[in-house]
Amino acid sequence: AGVQQLFAEHCGEAGRLRHLLPEGEASGFGVGEDVAAGKDLDERKAIFGELGDLYLTFEGGPGVAAEARAASARGAAVLPLIRTGGASGGMFDFPKAALERPKFATEEQWALLGQRDGEVEACAEAVVELAKKAAAEKLRQPSIWEIIDELVGIDRGTLTKILGVVLAILVLISGSMMYSEASSGRSDLALLHGGFLFLVLGLVASVAWVVSEAGRLESEQKKTD
Repeated sequence: AGVQQLFAEHCGEAGRLRHLLPEGEASGFGVGEDVAAGKDLDERKAIFGELGDLYLTFEGGPGVAAEARAASARGAAVLPLIRTGGASGGMFDFPKAALERPKFATEEQWALLGQRDGEVEACAEAVVELAKKAAAEKLRQPSIWEIIDELVGIDRGTLTKILGVVLAILVLISGSMMYSEASSGRSDLALLHGGFLFLVLGLVASVAWVVSEAGRLESEQKKTD
């Protein structure tokens, strides 16, 4: 009971609440629905760590830390109430990544989660806003540059420079070969190299458009946020 029951009683629509419990056990909360998950507490913890998109942690011990590690490892958002101490304060090998400010949180909001002497109402409001942002972040479609960064791990500036150098080399090679073939009277091969050069220039234009469009979309997203 305790924090869990208090949270359940004030969590809005009772029909949307699910309480994961080992087989044969009951929450006794009086709201929501009990769902059997595993034959014992260890199995219940393992299942719990694999289900959610967002986890809120309050204090806690080794079990909470283990669930947070499992959730964080698979990319779920973990919001610890650091001010409550225990696992949520960084003990019991709580995942370090979850103790760092996520990009969707402002410095002020994140600070409220750790201020032990801060106003409870202000902290609660910050948690609600961060939960909304975390949910929106899950639904947001990644930009082309975020996908590229995940695949190759190179920042946009470096990638743009690399592409620029490669394309410049291709243009020089193609232009040189086209000139050589034209000088030798092989106009058919010169046209072939010219077609390749045309494709390279089209690729340059496409890359330039993608860079420009990505910058514009990110600027609009920042204004929206």
